[in-house]
This record gives sequence, C-alpha cells and structure tokens, in this order.
Amino acid sequence: MVFLDAQKEIVLRELEVLREHIATEKQSNAPLDLGKVSNAVLRDLAEALRRLKESFMPQIEELIQKRNDLVEELGNLGRMKDKSFQEFEQLSLKNAQLAELNNQLVHQIQELYKANSNSTDSNRQAPNGLGIYHHKDKSTASVERDLRSITNEPSPGIVQPEEAEPITVVQGPQVVSIRKGQPKKFNWKRGGQNVAKGVTKGLKGAFLYGEGKSQREGAQFTETAPYGSIPPTSDNNSGPQRAQTQDPSRQGFGFFGNQKTKTSQWKPPANGSSSVLNEGSIGLFGSDLEQRLEVERGVIPSIVTRCIEEVELRGMDVEGIYRKSGGSSQVQMVRDGFERSRDFDISDPDLDIHAVTSALKQYFRMLPTPLITYDVYDMLLDANNITPASSRIDVMQHGLQELPRVHRDVLEFLVFHLKRVVDRERENLMTSLNIAVVFAPTIMRPESLSREMTDVQKKNETLQFLVDNCQDIFMGMPE
Repeated sequence: MVFLDAQKEIVLRELEVLREHIATEKQSNAPLDLGKVSNAVLRDLAEALRRLKESFMPQIEELIQKRNDLVEELGNLGRMKDKSFQEFEQLSLKNAQLAELNNQLVHQIQELYKANSNSTDSNRQAPNGLGIYHHKDKSTASVERDLRSITNEPSPGIVQPEEAEPITVVQGPQVVSIRKGQPKKFNWKRGGQNVAKGVTKGLKGAFLYGEGKSQREGAQFTETAPYGSIPPTSDNNSGPQRAQTQDPSRQGFGFFGNQKTKTSQWKPPANGSSSVLNEGSIGLFGSDLEQRLEVERGVIPSIVTRCIEEVELRGMDVEGIYRKSGGSSQVQMVRDGFERSRDFDISDPDLDIHAVTSALKQYFRMLPTPLITYDVYDMLLDANNITPASSRIDVMQHGLQELPRVHRDVLEFLVFHLKRVVDRERENLMTSLNIAVVFAPTIMRPESLSREMTDVQKKNETLQFLVDNCQDIFMGMPE
C-alpha cells in the first residue's frame, strides 16, 4: 500500500506539470517545440518530486525512529524472557529441593515416631498372673513410684503389709493351643484349679508386688516378657519360672502366642557379608567424600558411577533429564538401596530414570564439604571477570588444582558426563545453561548463606563455562 501511494503521488505531480505546460503553450499561440517543452517538463517534474520528498521526510524520520524503538524494545523483551525463564528454572529447582527436604523431614519424623513407639513397647510392664496390664502409656519407673507411694501411705481401703495374708504365688495361665484357627474354651480342670484357688489372697497382696519384688530374692513370681517372646539376659533368681514360660509346648493368648520367630534377636549371617556391615557403619548420604572412598577403596563413589552409567544407558534422550525430579518414594528406595549395598541394582526399566538422577543430586547436595570446596569457590567465581577465554581457562585450571585429588577426580568424571548430556541437546532439550542452573547450587555453594542468592548468576556462568570447555580445562591440567 505504501508503494502504491508513492506511485500515485508521483503520477499526480507529472499530470499537474504537463497540464501547466500545455496550458502555457496554448496561451502563447507559438509553434510547439517538443525539445524545449520536454526539458521544461522534466525540470519542473524533478522540482515537484523534490518538494514531495521534502514533505515526506519528517514522516520518514519519525517512522525510522519508531522502528528503532520497537527493535530495541523487542531486544529488551527477549532478554527479559530469558531472565524470566532462568528465574523460573531456579525457582523450580528450589521448589524441588524444598520438596525433597520436606520428604526427608517427614521420613525422619516417621522414623522417630517408630523408634519412640518401639522403645515404649519395650518398656511396657509385663502382665501379672492374670494377664492384665496395669498401664498403657506410663513407664515402669512411674508405675513403681506410684505403687511405692500407695504402699507408703495408709489407706482404709488398702491392706497394709503387716495385715496382709501370706502372698500366694499365682501360676501362669494355662491356655489351649489354637489349632486350625478354631478357639477352644479355657480348661479349668487342667491346672486351672491353682489359679482359682486363693485368688482373693493374691489380689490383696498384689499391691505389695512393686515394693516387695526387690526384697524377695528367692521368689518364683518375677516380672517377665510377654509369653512366647525371647526375654533378655536374666539373673539367677528367675531360672525355674522362666524355663517354664519358655516351654515350646506352651502358647500365649492372641497376638502373644507363638511369636518366637517374630521376637527372636537378629543374628548376622555367616555367609561372609561382614564387609557389607562395615560399609554400612558409615552412612552414604551426608558422609565425607574422602572418607567414603576410603571405605569403598575406589576412585569414584559407586553411587556416582552406577547412576551415571544408568543415565547414559537409558536417559540421554529423555526430555528434561536432571531438570525433572523423580517420585519421592522411588528416590527414597534408591537411597536406601545404596545405603545397604554399593552394588544396588537400578537397571530395572520400571524404575524412573528421574528418580536415579534425583538420588545422585541429593548425594552431591548432602556432602558436608561441597564437590567444589569453599577454598576454590571464590577463585572460580572471580574468573568470570576475565575476558580472554584462554586466560580464563588458565585461571580455572589453577583453581581446580587447589581441589583435593578425590574432589577433582569426581568433578572431572561428572563434568564430562554433563558435556555428553549437552551434546544431545536436540533430544533432551538440556543446554549447558540449563545444566548449570540445575547443578550449580548442588556442587558449589558459599560458606555464608547470605551469598546464596547473590551468587546465583555467577555460579551458573562458572559451571556453564566449565561444561562447555571441559576438554581444554581438564585435559590441559598437569598431573
């Protein structure tokens, strides 16, 4: 449309000039000189076009200025979009880290709750001769203290020790073993008479049980574990009665019956697995890298080699590898597996590859000393200000030389793997910048938490340069 408008204006000027010259020739009544007329027409037409161009110049300059402003605005919007995407990636990573920390806290709370419940169950007072528990949530010490206070304070409703009848030892209850799931009635004829006989006397003396237990050395009725369970190491005072309660022909009531296999103490297998126990004595997650390698007697931790091997086998073409997080249950399963054995199998196709990468990132994140140590952190960040790439490589090589040999070997192994991930960017959409955004807060962090957010951009640039130039940096370092 602009081109047609310009053509229209030019044609109008030509017609106007021709009309003026034709009218002038008609008024002069002189013979028509085509050469003279054509020169005059061309001269006037050029002058008219010049005036037309000058009239459009302010509009053209204004439009050019608007175009330049729009180009600059588009550039700013593009940069803002990239920055927003980077901030989104960082927030997503922080969100994933917070979710992982939340899962860890929930898991720890559950473990503490289980440990407390187990300790409460282990401290529960054994049932008396009638199989009745006298407390539910109180500890044995509190019950004994209550009984002691009861026996020390006179009360009209409680028989005092000097007024009590002789204590009758009540035998353990005789129950009929359950066969084929059919319960039978309690047989009062077989041993039940001793239970029924003197029950009143036994109840009168029961209040003195907590205080008098420590004073009766030869007593047969002692505090034992539930029927069917393996009691702890006993003293010489409980021999006859405990031997009787542990008779394999006897069974207890309900859930207490036939639990010898459930409550038996765990014994270590005798098939040469002591090395696994020695490795398990030092936890994997949260342990020092050098200390872990001393246990494994290797160069790279087994969890790092196994996870990276699995990623290179079936995760290099997965979109968002290392950026997406795995399910918390599968991540915890991978963690527990490597805590038990360094040869834990993660090659199951049903195991999400993102769970493997999340476990690997958690391992690096939980190192007490980060993979890029605090001593080298500032040196690598300062290298971002060096403009020539060759000089920057030299400075980074000098900084990496300051790392402990174990940290440098693991870092080199990891960075070359990340470079292979970036080489398949078309498939997994993970550029070196995306990899840096994911791994920078995982393998390098400042000593001061106040710098955690201010150094985000510098850490990303450092790790991105390290991944892009890993061949020149690591292969050019002296041994």
